[in-house]
Amino acid sequence: MVKPGINFTDLPKIDIILISHNHYDHLDIRTIKDLWVRDKPKIITPLMNDVIIKNILPMQKLLP
Repeated sequence: MVKPGINFTDLPKIDIILISHNHYDHLDIRTIKDLWVRDKPKIITPLMNDVIIKNILPMQKLLP
């Protein structure tokens, strides 16, 4: 693993997270959770990847 180019605490407020696919070698679930807690961003993901979100975040209204 390579360390991120920026520390989490140095990131600006995140408004949107786009999850294009769920390859776990570059989709860090802990970071998604941490961003949700800190910024409550909208999360956009293809059909069936919503399972990832449902498993890690409080139930939210999912839009098609």
